[in-house]
Amino acid sequence: MKRDLVALVYGDGSLYGAVDDNTEEHAHDFDRYWNVGGSLEELGEWELINLSAVPNDLAEQLMAQGTDEQHFSDGYEAWGAAKSYEDGVIDSGNTEGEQQISTRKFYKSVVHFEVLSEEPLDRVSLSDLAYETSEGHMSGRFLKTSPDNEELDGAAAARALISQGSDPEFFELANDGSNLEEE
Repeated sequence: MKRDLVALVYGDGSLYGAVDDNTEEHAHDFDRYWNVGGSLEELGEWELINLSAVPNDLAEQLMAQGTDEQHFSDGYEAWGAAKSYEDGVIDSGNTEGEQQISTRKFYKSVVHFEVLSEEPLDRVSLSDLAYETSEGHMSGRFLKTSPDNEELDGAAAARALISQGSDPEFFELANDGSNLEEE
C-alpha cells in the first residue's frame, strides 16, 4: 500500500514531521497539527511539501519523525529518505524576518516589429517609432501579433526589470523580488 503525505521541511533540508491528512486547513495549523507551538520562529525557512505514493512502511517512519518512536537519527536523514517522493510545494515561509519572494505573477513578452526606412535606424524610442511609422517617414509592422507570455515569479521579474535598466520598484518589488508592501 502507498500513501500520500504532507511533510514539513525546514532550514536546509530537515524533516520536522509528516502527516497523512493533506488538507491545507490542517497543514497550516502549526500550533495544533504540527505541535510546533512557540518554536515556529526557530524553524526559519520552511516548506509544506506533498509526498506522493510513499510505501506504507516508510510513511509510518516519516510520520513518527520527531516523536519518541522516530526511526531516523535526525531530520536530515528522514528528509533524505522522503525526498524522492516529493510532489510539489504546498506553501513556504520564513519566520526569521527575511522577506519572501513575491508570490504575484508577472509576464514577459517579446514583441517583434519590423521597420523600413530610407536611412539606417539608430537607437530610437518606442514612442518615436510609433510616430515615424504611423505619421512619419518610416513603414512598420508587427511580425508577431500574439507574443508568447513567459510567466515570471517575483525574483525573475526583479532581475528582468534591472536588466532593462528599470527599477524593481516599478512593480513594488525589492531587488531580490520580495514585495515592498505586504501582499
